[in-house]
Formats: sequence, structure tokens, C-alpha cells
Amino acid sequence: MQAFIVLCDAAQRDTGTGKVHILGADWSVTAPSAASTAVVVFLRVPWEELAVERTFHLRLVDEAGIVVKVNDDLSIEFGGQMGSLADSGVPEGDPSRLTDIHSSIAVTVAPLPLVQGATYTWCFDVDGKGLASTTFVVRAS
Repeated sequence: MQAFIVLCDAAQRDTGTGKVHILGADWSVTAPSAASTAVVVFLRVPWEELAVERTFHLRLVDEAGIVVKVNDDLSIEFGGQMGSLADSGVPEGDPSRLTDIHSSIAVTVAPLPLVQGATYTWCFDVDGKGLASTTFVVRAS
């Protein structure tokens, strides 16, 4: 399984098609008073892993690797379950099995009280194994 993280101004996942509609994608520097943002995780899952139920975790950490909290009690982290598609309905030998399954997770994040000049990292793991991360900096005014 592979994962890729893209930071953007806004994102919405279309549950009907699985596509993600994004605006202002792929930034690495933000203003200290940034509005809400979005984090999109693109996944590539081999067919043989579809039946395996897994736990994912997406979290924002500071320069020391500590999960960022709002008001000292609300951690900026998201998690859930994925997988367990025991029968995809696509038979062995079908040409569509020549490529991994593409999936995604899109999370909208409310404005956060981030420190000017600091760097932060979004980390994504599956079953405790880090698969992707991306770092951004908060510029001074």
C-alpha cells in the first residue's frame, strides 16, 4: 500500500465516483491567520490487500513530533477503519486488476492557532506503520 498527502485550501470527496475535488492544492507555506484548510490522502491499494481490515490515523504534529492540540485538550488527529472488501466482484484475470485500487481520504480542518515561523507535519499511518507525511511552515505575518 502507498499513500500520498496533499495540502490544499479546500477538498471534497465525491462518494459516487471516489474522485476528490480540490482547490489551492499542494502548498507548503501558509499564513498565520489561514482560513480552514484541507488534507487529502491518496491511497494505492493492491488487489490482494482489499480484504484486509486496517486502521488508519492522520495527525498533525509540531517540530518536536508532538500531536498539536487546540485549547490544550483537543488533539488534531483523525482515524478510522478501511478495507474488508472480501469480494470485489472483479474476477481474477480481469484487466482492471493490473493496477492498484485508488482511494482517498479528505479532511477539512478548521482554522488552527499555529505559531508563526514554526513547521508542522501531517503524518498518515496504517496499522501503526507510517506511510506518508508532508511538512509545511507558517510564515511570519
